[in-house]
Amino acid sequence: MTSGVYCIKNKMNGKCYIGSSYNIEKRLIAHRKYLLANKDTKKLQIDWNAYGADAFLFEILELVRMSEILVCEQKWIDKCRASIDGYNTRKKAAKMLFSNNERKARWRKMARNVKILGRNAKNFILRLQSLKTISACHDVTKWKRSNIVLLKNRKL
Repeated sequence: MTSGVYCIKNKMNGKCYIGSSYNIEKRLIAHRKYLLANKDTKKLQIDWNAYGADAFLFEILELVRMSEILVCEQKWIDKCRASIDGYNTRKKAAKMLFSNNERKARWRKMARNVKILGRNAKNFILRLQSLKTISACHDVTKWKRSNIVLLKNRKL
C-alpha cells in the first residue's frame, strides 16, 4: 500500500486532476473504473468522454507519509493550477473519506449502538432506511444527522 499524491492528466489540453490516497494504486484503478462507467467528477468525465481513454495519463506525483498527504496535495494543486485550469472542483485539499480501518471501526461502533438499543442490526438499518426523514431517524437514534445520512446511503 502506497500513500501519496497522484495526477490524472489530459494529454490533449494539459488539464489535470490532483488527488491523494492512502493507497494510490487502488485509487487510480477506482478512478478508471468510474470514468469507464461514466460516474466520475463532471468536468473530468466530460473530457474523458470527448477525448477518450488514450488521451489521459495516470501518474503518481509524490509518495508521502499519511500525515503529510494534505499538505503535499495542496502543493500540487497550487503548482498545477488544478482548481483553476484543471479538473479539481475544490481549491483546497480536503481530508479523504475514510480508510478501510476507519470505516470498519465506524461499523463496529454502529453495531454496538444497535445492540445497546436491543435490535437486530440488519432490521434496524432497514428500519432507518424506511423512515421518511433524517429528523425521524435522529429522533429514534439520537445519532448525528450526518451519520444517519451516510447509513441511509449505505456509505458508513
